[in-house]
Amino acid sequence: MKIFSEDVESIKKELELIKDNLIKYNPKRMIDIFEMLEGFASLLYEMSGEEDLEAYEILEKNKKYLALKDKERGLLHKKNIKNFIKNKDMHNMFSSRVVNLYDKKYRYFDAKRLYLKEDQMFEIISDFLNDEFNQADEFKKMVESKRIFKNEINPGEENDFIGVGGYTIYDYINKNSFIVVSSDPKIWDVNMMRILVHEFGHASENMERNSISVNQNARYYWVSSYAEVYSMLYEKLFFDYLIKNNIFRENALKGLKSYYSDIYTNFNNIEYLSTLDDDLLVNERYRRTQELIDQIEVKEDGTIFISSAIFEGFNENKLYSYGGLIASYFAELKHNDIDKYNKYFSNFKTKRFDFFDFKIFEDIGTNMDEIINIYNKGLEDLANNKKLILK
Repeated sequence: MKIFSEDVESIKKELELIKDNLIKYNPKRMIDIFEMLEGFASLLYEMSGEEDLEAYEILEKNKKYLALKDKERGLLHKKNIKNFIKNKDMHNMFSSRVVNLYDKKYRYFDAKRLYLKEDQMFEIISDFLNDEFNQADEFKKMVESKRIFKNEINPGEENDFIGVGGYTIYDYINKNSFIVVSSDPKIWDVNMMRILVHEFGHASENMERNSISVNQNARYYWVSSYAEVYSMLYEKLFFDYLIKNNIFRENALKGLKSYYSDIYTNFNNIEYLSTLDDDLLVNERYRRTQELIDQIEVKEDGTIFISSAIFEGFNENKLYSYGGLIASYFAELKHNDIDKYNKYFSNFKTKRFDFFDFKIFEDIGTNMDEIINIYNKGLEDLANNKKLILK
């Protein structure tokens, strides 16, 4: 079955639904709706070159609401920074343990490239989703309703396997998710499946959030520190599934290595942030710059410049570092104690609408040591694999 759609009619239909719903909501109460409209209008243009002039006209008339959204984002960012400073010692404990364990277990894995057809990828992903979540029909529905696309994506620097990725755009009023993945031909097919599974994890979480209020849904990805747990759980379980069933095993092990590498990289960045003086993190008198500088520079006149990259990646580092760890914890439970998994994961779902709080581990029934031990076990299992080419 063909996974990727080249037909933008589904995007156009979604835009019409959003514009119709604008009539039902008070813009002063629901300013996020304009951002959602902008997102789908931009996706349409990226995919087809077509402009929805009505959508852009609506956005032009509501500039003040988009400005309010930018202001709200700024306030949320400041709260996020203050939350980080408040918990800095705990972040340091986590990051140092994760980084040290990874450095001790590091291996470089090699595997031959694969060239799979879309119907082969569809079959593998469907079998995985059926085995783990009984969700193959939901994936098929997304494919048949033409809501999965390839597009040019530039998410930043590539690593040795993950490379470029994808994103999910969610209409939280009409309850529809759209997946967009990179069209880069260099992506390995196991990696392409990994991206699709990761993004379908977001779509699956969106399905579960259908009963949540529009206001909560609109704020979720800007407030929650746990927005990558679902998607990274799907990703981790997918690699486990391939390895267990001996499906492109070497490629899957290479991908699993990169899963842990991403956790390491993001924790390493958190550890760097923890070394900065609190004033550098919160005081506006320091000038931020887009120039390529070595994190922090002091000019001859005494002006301190801080690289914007420090702050732009701040929330992403938290999302993917702790997201990967928590996902690994739930994956381990799902493999070995399904009743405990169901209980604790259900508990987790009620705790994730907030800034980061280490109490989350206690609330969902675990602790720092158990989380770190499971991470270490995953590294051990990977490092001890004998069937892989090690360099």
